Amino acid sequence: MRYSITRITIHSILPTLDYEPVIDEVIANLIRHDINARMKSLNVDVYYFGIFPNHVHIIHTINPRMPVCDLIQNIKGGSSHFVNSQKYTNIRFAWNPGPICFSLGSENHIKSAVANMKNHDDYHKHKSLQEEIVEYRKLYPEININVFKSI
Repeated sequence: MRYSITRITIHSILPTLDYEPVIDEVIANLIRHDINARMKSLNVDVYYFGIFPNHVHIIHTINPRMPVCDLIQNIKGGSSHFVNSQKYTNIRFAWNPGPICFSLGSENHIKSAVANMKNHDDYHKHKSLQEEIVEYRKLYPEININVFKSI
């Protein structure tokens, strides 16, 4: 029997346009509704989904048949279109260009990332989204290409 199992989990951060705090309760409910439905239809499992005034955190698997950039663009483009088509708000909702994604390797990394999100409201009382991104870059550094030159 031939089959493959692919379980890759990433932590995606989707900032609002220019990091403006435009996500109120109405927009949050629209985003939650659309992204949850979209993730399900794309065959993506969600471990955590948190909405904050100027960004969204999603800890999720990826569909191995879809590039990460296409998955994120589908989520961002679809959800902003959905929010703007509902006419429940006076603003034009948009995401900042380019996602911020970090790969979570092991089950322990996933559990740790989800646990860190539990007090995230309190976290943002003291630190900005930009400071948070700097911390994540230290926690999940890029792969050093020089390591592979000796292989």
